[in-house]
Amino acid sequence: MYANVTVRIIIWIAEDEDALEEPSCASWDDQWDYETVWQAVAAMAQWEPETEAEPAGWYRHPSSGRRRPGGDPAQEQVRP
Repeated sequence: MYANVTVRIIIWIAEDEDALEEPSCASWDDQWDYETVWQAVAAMAQWEPETEAEPAGWYRHPSSGRRRPGGDPAQEQVRP
């Protein structure tokens, strides 16, 4: 039904409380792509950013060029 859909999780850095109300006052820190919104929601629910560098299950990390077919870290590739 939804072919070629990418769901991107973006971590925002709020400069101050106003940035929470006005997104133009914030900037992004990192992002990860998922194949479905459900995978992205599950990854965010399980992610412990205090102890884990990044969420699990993503298939593309745009800023580094890393890709993980099927979200599998063992198959990670870097594409410039």
